[in-house]
Amino acid sequence: MCDLDYFKIYNNTYGHQAGDDCLRLVAQTIRRSLDRPADVPARYGGEEFAVMLPETDASAAVVVAEQIRAKVKDLNIVFNPESLDGLPNYVVTISLGIASVIPDEENDAVTLLLATDEALYDSKRQGRDRLTMSTLLNFRFAAVN
Repeated sequence: MCDLDYFKIYNNTYGHQAGDDCLRLVAQTIRRSLDRPADVPARYGGEEFAVMLPETDASAAVVVAEQIRAKVKDLNIVFNPESLDGLPNYVVTISLGIASVIPDEENDAVTLLLATDEALYDSKRQGRDRLTMSTLLNFRFAAVN
């Protein structure tokens, strides 16, 4: 799950047309960050996006998430609202939450979504412009040879 940081303030500061343009640029950036045909980016809500990476372990998901975070920041979409003192960046940034499971009776799609959403909000609570791996599920890292 991905959420643009302070997007409501961005939209109110620069207007809905600029907000729509920003969303389009971010959506394109997310899509271009995915390499495999089975990887699925989707708009999940107002300024939220979901990315599904089938057959991807937690370590690979972290790599993809970090690429998305860095590429969105590298867009250098100016964001300098007067109404928000102490903004850590002066460009649009994105926060991400990651969860990874092997589906079974206990780890279905709803559980995965809830874990990912909780990880996203952990990223926001920790200062935004970051990614956080869910600790709610028993995820699997690839074996190191």
